[in-house]
Amino acid sequence: MAAATSLVYYLIGLRAVAVIENTEDQVGFGLIAGTAFLVGTVLILVIDSRVMFALGALAQVFIIWMYFALSSDRNPSFEVWGVSIRILQALLLGVLAYLAIRRGERVPGAEAGPARRSNGEGPGRVALQVGDDHLRRS
Repeated sequence: MAAATSLVYYLIGLRAVAVIENTEDQVGFGLIAGTAFLVGTVLILVIDSRVMFALGALAQVFIIWMYFALSSDRNPSFEVWGVSIRILQALLLGVLAYLAIRRGERVPGAEAGPARRSNGEGPGRVALQVGDDHLRRS
């Protein structure tokens, strides 16, 4: 969801979609926001930490709040791309909040964090067990 949000922001920044009347004004914003969400995507994938997930969730709350707080300053106040991004962000918020408050159980044999394998190559595998499902991240 963070990656999808990044992609939409990049589309805005590259002016593939218009979200305000003067599309020149959306270039910098779209590229900066797209890069921020891309960095967030990488952090979510690399760092398995409740604190990281909580910070990501708080960032989503702030960004969603700012979108609505500043709506009267934009023309149009609301448009399809902005609302679509907020839907993605609300879903991301839910997932991050869940990950931040869950009781993460490690699957036996899984290494935590970016530890090296015994052969010294590549990151270790991290797996979380949720009920009968297993989520794996490399």
